[in-house]
Amino acid sequence: MGTDFLKKTEKSYKRQWSRGVEALSQPDLFVENPQLKRRTFLMHPVPGASIKAGDEYLARVEGDRVVAERGNERVGELRSVTGEEIGKLRDSGGYGKLTVERTMPVSGAADVTLR
Repeated sequence: MGTDFLKKTEKSYKRQWSRGVEALSQPDLFVENPQLKRRTFLMHPVPGASIKAGDEYLARVEGDRVVAERGNERVGELRSVTGEEIGKLRDSGGYGKLTVERTMPVSGAADVTLR
C-alpha cells in the first residue's frame, strides 16, 4: 500500500518541486543584490569637441581639476570633482578612465562616470 501511494503522488510531488525551484529563481526584494551605481560628474566640453554617449576618454589630474583627453587632444573638463576623487586619481598615478553616460543637447555637457 505504501508503494502504490508513492507512485500515485510522484508526478504531483515533482511538479510541486519544479514550481518551488522556479519561484526561488525569481528576484525578490530580500534576495536580489542591489546594483551599485557609480557617481556621475558633469563634463564641460571644449569648443569644437564632439561627445556622444558610450565614448571613453582618459581622465588626467591637472592641479585641482580633472581634464578629459582623447589621445593628445583635450576634450573636456570636469569641474565638480570632489577632493576625494582627485586623491584617488592621484593615488592611481594621476590617470583614470571616463565613460560618457549621456549628453545634454542644449548645453553640450555630458554626464560621465570616473573609474
